[in-house]
Amino acid sequence: MSDEVPLEKRVARELKRHPEASPLQLAGALRADPAAVAEILDEDLPDQVGGLSEDAGNRVRGSRTRAQSDLDTGSEWDTSGDHENPIDVSDVTDEERAAMLREYLEAYVDEFGQVPRLMPLDDEGKGPIIQGKCRLDSPEGRSFLADGEEAIRQIREEGARGFALYAGKWDHGTDDVVFVDHDEDEFPAPTGEPTLRIMSGSGRADGHETYRNDPEDPVANARVGDNLGEIRAENWYVVAPGSVHPTGGVYHVVEDRDIATLADEDLDDSMRPASGRHDRDESESPVQDLDGEGDRPDDDTVDERLERAFANSHDGDRIQKVWNGRYRAAGFDDRSAAEFWLANRLDSWVARGDRTTVRRLMDRANLQKWPERPDDSYRGSVLSEVGYQDWYYDPDHYESEGDTAGGGAPGPETCEPPAVDFEEFDREERWEELQGDRYDDYVDAHGPVIWGDHAGAGKTTNAGRAAADRDREFVALFDKHEKAREFVLDEATPAVDFHLKGGSQKLHDTCMDADHAGDEVDCPDHPEGSCPHMCPIYDLAKDEDARQRYEAVVQELGPVQAHMILDLPDHDTDGSCEWLDQFDDLESANRVVGVHEYQLLKTVRDGRDVIVDESPSALKTERTLDIEGIARTATALEAIADLQGTPDTLDEFARFARDAMNALAGDETPDSLADLTPPDVESETYYQPVDPDDLPADVDPDDVEQRTIREDVGMPGEGYRTREEFVVERSRTAETFAQAKLAYNETIVSRMRRDEWDGAPLCFDALLAAAVEAGAEPDAARQAIAVPTLLESCPWCGEDLVDDNGARVCSDADCSWHEADQDLTRQGGEQARAIARLDTDDGSPAGLDYYALPLASDLPESPLVLDATATPAKVAALFDVPQDRVVVDGDELLESNLHVTQVLDGQYHAGTIRRALDEDRKLAERIQRTIDTVGDLHQQPLFIGPKALLERFDFPDNGETLHYHAARGLNRAECDAVVCIGAPHPAVDDLQRDAELFGQGTHDVRAGGEEYSTRRETAPPVYRKLCYEDDAGDGRAIATKDFSGLVGELWRETREKELVQAVHRIRPLLADTTKHAYLLTNVPTEIPVDELATFEELADPLEAMLPVPEGAVDLLEAVHDAVDGAGPDGFRAGQLVERRDDGSIANKVDGYHRLAQLSGLDVTPRTVYGWVHALEDVGLLTPERYEQHAGVSYAVDPATLKSALSVLSSNGGFKVAATRRLRALLQDSGSGLGWLAWARDVFDLHGDSESGVVPSGGGGSGA
Repeated sequence: MSDEVPLEKRVARELKRHPEASPLQLAGALRADPAAVAEILDEDLPDQVGGLSEDAGNRVRGSRTRAQSDLDTGSEWDTSGDHENPIDVSDVTDEERAAMLREYLEAYVDEFGQVPRLMPLDDEGKGPIIQGKCRLDSPEGRSFLADGEEAIRQIREEGARGFALYAGKWDHGTDDVVFVDHDEDEFPAPTGEPTLRIMSGSGRADGHETYRNDPEDPVANARVGDNLGEIRAENWYVVAPGSVHPTGGVYHVVEDRDIATLADEDLDDSMRPASGRHDRDESESPVQDLDGEGDRPDDDTVDERLERAFANSHDGDRIQKVWNGRYRAAGFDDRSAAEFWLANRLDSWVARGDRTTVRRLMDRANLQKWPERPDDSYRGSVLSEVGYQDWYYDPDHYESEGDTAGGGAPGPETCEPPAVDFEEFDREERWEELQGDRYDDYVDAHGPVIWGDHAGAGKTTNAGRAAADRDREFVALFDKHEKAREFVLDEATPAVDFHLKGGSQKLHDTCMDADHAGDEVDCPDHPEGSCPHMCPIYDLAKDEDARQRYEAVVQELGPVQAHMILDLPDHDTDGSCEWLDQFDDLESANRVVGVHEYQLLKTVRDGRDVIVDESPSALKTERTLDIEGIARTATALEAIADLQGTPDTLDEFARFARDAMNALAGDETPDSLADLTPPDVESETYYQPVDPDDLPADVDPDDVEQRTIREDVGMPGEGYRTREEFVVERSRTAETFAQAKLAYNETIVSRMRRDEWDGAPLCFDALLAAAVEAGAEPDAARQAIAVPTLLESCPWCGEDLVDDNGARVCSDADCSWHEADQDLTRQGGEQARAIARLDTDDGSPAGLDYYALPLASDLPESPLVLDATATPAKVAALFDVPQDRVVVDGDELLESNLHVTQVLDGQYHAGTIRRALDEDRKLAERIQRTIDTVGDLHQQPLFIGPKALLERFDFPDNGETLHYHAARGLNRAECDAVVCIGAPHPAVDDLQRDAELFGQGTHDVRAGGEEYSTRRETAPPVYRKLCYEDDAGDGRAIATKDFSGLVGELWRETREKELVQAVHRIRPLLADTTKHAYLLTNVPTEIPVDELATFEELADPLEAMLPVPEGAVDLLEAVHDAVDGAGPDGFRAGQLVERRDDGSIANKVDGYHRLAQLSGLDVTPRTVYGWVHALEDVGLLTPERYEQHAGVSYAVDPATLKSALSVLSSNGGFKVAATRRLRALLQDSGSGLGWLAWARDVFDLHGDSESGVVPSGGGGSGA
């Protein structure tokens, strides 16, 4: 490349800005020879040109001299100090400054093909406007950004001070840009080629240069020497031309060259990051010394904890990768995000609140950005977020073979509580934000946006209102039609034009509402239960032939094709019905509601804001092919192969299908697809030209060939010329697979149309995914899977096909696909995300399981996801974008009017509870007693638990039940309490499969899957903190099961976050009176906990607190029954107990033994003797004087007996602290009956019932 842009190109560029300029003016602006410019323009020069050209050019460029004071000047700035810049703000107009920015941006667009977004400077011109206000990537920070034309307009019309450009920001359009800033003359230009150069406002040194950052050998942020200058490659700004320096100098282009490429190899060692230098002194710290906020560990402790973090942390391998500077390998595309994350992990596992320790560790690590920043602002911002606020805890004493050697889970650990701040919720202020700036931020976003506001904050309603206020078309998609209907009926939401329903949904709104109300509500229009459906096929019974045939075709081709192929009853002659007709009306609807699956429809998402309520489902295709279906497929493939011109490929897939079938059917055959031989197909090859200096990532340099090709010189017959080119041989395996798939699918569908279909499934995609597991080329197979099932839309862009003389061609003029000229696949085409597995588990029929995610191109580019507990990693993976493109807003923790009680004993997943029910264990009894008590204490409780177990418990009439994963988004604000029965426990195999699917996208996803638990064969469990602090200021950490990578993210989403969702169904955020939550699991969540209790303290009757043998209280009940006239049949009270004149009751041990036996207690005198003395110890029996030959009588007052039984049969109404105090009083041998009076008062038990015994489910006025 030459040093200078050709003069012809520079003249053309200048004429675009100043079409009226004369050759003389242009020559001055370009600092070129006037005669050369005139020759290019084919114009004559004036006779006298002398020294006029530079003056004329200045008038074009805006570099006027101070003598031109008669012209209008720009905005008045408070400038002071000297500068060496030839252009001062007092000499130029705002329009001329705007022209300087335009000149630079046009050169920028010529190189990078896009207009960057710029950040305004503050009023003093000292830095970007965000400094001291907000972070660059915050919603407020992004709101300041302006595109090029807007920045030019603001300078020209508003006199804006100027703008900054940040390097290495994809969302700013600068991801490929690097700036080189020269603060001193001693810092020379890098050794790369000359490039576009800007004079700084001060005019000192060499200003700054703009380069393209070499993608194969990128440069990184670096400080050069002692403040000589910087290499600014990422998240580091320079000031743009047209801006005004604090001294009054104006930044402007001084060398208008093409933008060159800068590679790391162009730099000398002084221009590289300190972490990449050989002479780096790790003892030096670039960070100011911040006061530590925790106890500073000694060096040995730091090293020990750091090693434990690497070895035992559930994120240990990720911590180690970031520590070693391998950010992308750890799943980070943004260096700042990686280092902020590492600082928090180091704080949690090692420093535990001491910022100085974190700083020293960050200095030791081989980081990229941390050591390179020219000032301490970045490092200070990283450390400012350190404060031991993480939810993880690492007990020093824990060893994997230690606490869990007996098989049990370790108990809770006392720890520092998480330093979490809960913000006060202002409803009106939050709604204003949602409808205002935050919706604007969403509209401007270039990827998925998550609103993480608490449940009840008004996300859904305000998103709809914000779209309507801006006259923007939108579609709101919910996880179920019931919620879509709630949105339609809500008076606070904007009027909805259209509810897009499924074929099985009820046709009429009245019928739909009755259906959502439950089985106990009859439809007022169809009380007999015959409500019509959107598609009349669902009016038929499930066993009718027409419906079964329809559902079989739907499984293969979807409902639309099934309507086109089959002659369905009660449909129009063209196959249409109310369900199919609604899609014709969709185009004219501005406001639409439906369910998540509709985001896959182009007609739904195009031209509309896509609002997805709750976490978007993975939208997976899940299918199991049984042995019979695979056999039918193999037979069909063989038959088609006999008729097609390329039988080998189809025969090979038929053979492979039979191998899979045999593996499923036989005992001695392989049980994994990896043990099978993949289809052996022959494919054509072609040669792809490549640049040997810039090879694609998948090309081995040894595979590159050089060949000579001949091409026409001009018109045919005018001769040829030869040239050399470098090529690599490529296989067309993807096309071979795709052609075979299409041949099979079109034949099967043709049979369906002719009513000759034998049930052979359209399962070629499943065979392709299975072939990958067996060793077939993954990229080729997944690209073939991405090809449409039938050739009814363009295989390249998805648009409709039209006929062109019998050939199918794409209707999009920008797409060149033609059936006769192009392949179904193309180099670099989209790949599907799909996997297959042999299912040989004994618990289900053998089959080939197939799973696939939708193509990213079939999903909205920038959906608005409304989910208080969203998982950004999952959202990014589903929509196949880098995680740093997913914007999360509003996820701060908010104060709720909620009192939470949580048990500490165990996690209690469904399997544990099921075994307790089957084996009649104490756990099942305690859960039932808790359910009963909540029903007594609260007016309208909500119970949520595992679906399969709810029917095995008895729930009060005033309660409602929901099951986990079906409660999201439902509003139960009328409920005053919620009980979470156990914890959701997802199938780990399913999570690992989903993570593997997500990992097949175009962006790196760390699937992970390593287990951390109390099991011997796994890594130690992860200790997570409860959001709790006791009276002594201590917190509690629980040993919990966890997993690494995305599997862990999905695990926590389906367990911990599901608990948060369940609790917020009762809308505590909006409650005027305190609501109550009871978490019958110790799984930690972000929900603040008020009381921790063992299950015994929470649910057992107070009798369990009494330090007497089992059965002693039964003896007291027998005494009470005898006194009350309800003793054993045939015995009067006087025959069983002695009544005294003072009203007390007495008996000797043998009398109590006789009463016990008569009451059905099969015990010995020795046992009763022990009971009596134990009851004496707690003051319930009083020994009298010894009588010779008779022994000692033990007396009790009937009123005391009645009160004691009233207290002991109660469970304390969930007054956990009072229960603990009662235990302490009972254990105090000197307390006598003091515990009884105290308990009666605290637990509001006064023995007022006729029998004096309160049922075990009652006993208290509130929790």
